[in-house]
Amino acid sequence: MDRARTVLDALLRAGRADPAAFAPSFLKEISAARVDAILTQVTAALGSFDRIDGTHGTYLAHYPRGTDLITVTMDERDRITGLIFAPPVIAGRPGAALSPGSRSSSIRASVAGGFFACAASVSMQTHHSR
Repeated sequence: MDRARTVLDALLRAGRADPAAFAPSFLKEISAARVDAILTQVTAALGSFDRIDGTHGTYLAHYPRGTDLITVTMDERDRITGLIFAPPVIAGRPGAALSPGSRSSSIRASVAGGFFACAASVSMQTHHSR
């Protein structure tokens, strides 16, 4: 059983971050509210989550209007320690971001001895990172 896939599927279906699904070290750097905001942005751009393909931490999330490549790392207690949302791709426009003016909103944190980013492409003009 691919526990990361199960946890990611539940996260994307709920559209909200369940703090119990995340390691405390992750939540210390990136709040559940910030993950919620990213999920909201992706859903607003691509539609309601449909399904994921992939295994062993690298997944392609499918939505009605496109896809998003997501990488997840888990700790020994099956909690998320790393979560990376690549810029979503709009269906029919391979390699295209959400719009010509879109930017990547990212959060970076040193979590559990590694470097992880939680990011989603959104339609805004400026780049913010923490």
